[in-house]
Amino acid sequence: MVSFSIHQRIAIPLLIIVVSAAALAGAIYYYYTNVTRITAELTREEIRSNAETQAHDLSVALKNGIESVTTNLEILSNSPSIQEQDDKSRALFLLAQDSTKDLTDFYMWLDKDGKVAWTSDASQDILGRDRSYRDYFLKPQSTLKPYFGEAILTEDDYLQLHISYPIIEQKNLDEIASLEGLESFKAGSSDFKGVVVAGIGLDVINNYLKENEFDSRRTVLLIDNSGTLLYSKDIAVLGKNIFEDNKDLVDSSFIRKPYLDIIANYLRDNSIKDEGSFILDEESKEAIATDSIIINDNRVWTIFVVMPDTLTGDLGALFDQQNLLSVLTVFIFGMLSFGIAFLLLASNKKLEEAVNIKTEELSNTNKLLNSSNKQLLDAYNQLKAHDKMQNEFINIASHEIKTPTQAILLHSDLLKRGLLGNEESLDAIIRNAARLQRLTNNILDVTRIESQTLKLNKETFDLNVLILELINDFDHQIKMKYSESEPPVKIIFNQKGSIIINADKSRITQVLSNMLANAIEFTSQGTIEITIQRDGNQLVIAVKDSGKGIDPNFMPHLFTKFSTRSDKGTGLGLFISKNIVEMHGGKIWAENNKVGSGSTFYFTIPVQ
Repeated sequence: MVSFSIHQRIAIPLLIIVVSAAALAGAIYYYYTNVTRITAELTREEIRSNAETQAHDLSVALKNGIESVTTNLEILSNSPSIQEQDDKSRALFLLAQDSTKDLTDFYMWLDKDGKVAWTSDASQDILGRDRSYRDYFLKPQSTLKPYFGEAILTEDDYLQLHISYPIIEQKNLDEIASLEGLESFKAGSSDFKGVVVAGIGLDVINNYLKENEFDSRRTVLLIDNSGTLLYSKDIAVLGKNIFEDNKDLVDSSFIRKPYLDIIANYLRDNSIKDEGSFILDEESKEAIATDSIIINDNRVWTIFVVMPDTLTGDLGALFDQQNLLSVLTVFIFGMLSFGIAFLLLASNKKLEEAVNIKTEELSNTNKLLNSSNKQLLDAYNQLKAHDKMQNEFINIASHEIKTPTQAILLHSDLLKRGLLGNEESLDAIIRNAARLQRLTNNILDVTRIESQTLKLNKETFDLNVLILELINDFDHQIKMKYSESEPPVKIIFNQKGSIIINADKSRITQVLSNMLANAIEFTSQGTIEITIQRDGNQLVIAVKDSGKGIDPNFMPHLFTKFSTRSDKGTGLGLFISKNIVEMHGGKIWAENNKVGSGSTFYFTIPVQ
């Protein structure tokens, strides 16, 4: 009885330990499973957002280019001199080609019989040739509507797209517009005067899209409604049709067959005309984002972005390890606990030793789990921070783009209506267009910095001359801002002689412009002083203002991305400046003035 009582006293605490350990292991397993699910959902949402953003950006870039071409064609087709077959109108074709030369190969004028009357191409060998059998002549002739063609092989074995607009006699336009549909209008031979055609080579489209494609991990496709591949990094598949050459495309390892089937089904559905959709393959964890290029309410081409979910794969491997560790922990605890119980019944001393050993193992396992948990939480917080930064940037960029765009539209309308002086409206349009250009350049610079593709073009120049030119430009801006004979803000620079350095002149100009612009913005009255001092083998350039200074709480974030002290601007200027200076081998910093108000920004440049 005594022996049984002792064994019972030992077994009961052991049983409690076993049950507690199993419950703890189960709770850990549930926790990691839940974290896995939440993080995977966030990651997929991030992948979806990135894929949709690139598809939309590429679609907008190409659509803007195509709309420039269609605008030129519309202007040419409605030109009275072209409708009257006046040879003087040929100059318009040269102007049209010059305005879209990055996208178009040529503009061509076919008369009512389909013969080439004029082309902007330098070679005039095709003048008089018959093109009446081509769809880009036949379709506008029969429908009196613009034609967006599929890729065809020219006589020179060159893949090319064509967009054409009908030339309709001016006196019949009102009659056509009053009808319910152009297809119901049966034009006589005197109404149809021919077509104007724009030719776009597939190699031109490839170069155009490559300039706007940032992420090399993704597969980007441009496909027309017939299924012909117009753009791909693999130039060997250009011109192939996903409906007719499906097997060839799969055999070439160009893209997996399930994706070809998804894309083919998407293109077969003529009811789809929305400007964006998303597909996620659960098996491969790859995202397909689409964005249609809509011209005149018709889907002309479609952008497909296939993006591998590498982040989900990496996290998934880590999650699998944690799940396996949790399962093994439960199993090991169960087996070892029963083994220990048997040993404890035989020897209390051996039980104590075994318990101590297993306690230490449990402690080590717990440390390992805590370390893994920290890694998971860090990854989760990084995803949240990235999402927050992306939303903040979208809000800032939206405001910065919307304001100058509205101003350009307003002054363009006023200029068109003659309600405001030409010079005043043009100045406003140029000023706001420059603002949009600066924002675009800043965004491109940030992209190059983060992808480590920003390059320096160093040259030898006089730093003093550069600063004097900048001061002259900013003095003019200050006078325009305050419109006073003696502005309340003055820029001082007393450096004499020449200071010759070897650096990227345009990038150093960008850094100094950012510093001067910030100083002017936060200085309502007083001086802005620029000084240069030599410190060993480097120059120290300082821009000191007498403004309101820098909030100490904001100082640690001064040179980070999207950080701004005002209610305008994107907060990218100082971030870009910091990276430019560091690429030159220098450093940049700022401090509040020790005497008086204001702050001083410094940066260094190595010199020989």
